[in-house]
Amino acid sequence: MYGEVDDDDHPPTGMVCNLKTEQVNLLYEIAINKQECLKDQSINRVYANLFRPGEQPFFHEDESVYTCLFYVNPPTTYEDGGQTEFVVDDNIFGLLPRPGQLVIFDGKIPHRATSFRTQPRITIALKFNCPEENIANGPSGNVPLNN
Repeated sequence: MYGEVDDDDHPPTGMVCNLKTEQVNLLYEIAINKQECLKDQSINRVYANLFRPGEQPFFHEDESVYTCLFYVNPPTTYEDGGQTEFVVDDNIFGLLPRPGQLVIFDGKIPHRATSFRTQPRITIALKFNCPEENIANGPSGNVPLNN
């Protein structure tokens, strides 16, 4: 489906593709093996997300969920773009998209993808449901899968 809407105040951007059960199960196993506290959470949604070069996604929040992003693009440099940006205390911080990296964060943190200059940007997103009280004590940071 082209045109994901994260916020009713913004036009759609990007393209999403829901994944098959087998793919979801594999990604779920990788995520809970890296962050054990996810074992007690249920998956709300899993999908591949694509942004075309030059596309400008908007900042958004994912509500009361943990968000996990797997980066599946080939290696790039910071000059190529493709970062995931977070707004924290009125500052924007960017995380470079490293192939095979898993990033887990509080979905309530305003965030957005940035597009690459010359190639599509692809991530696989897992959105976990969780009780409000677990968010503050949950996982955060980035966890490379190739450790």
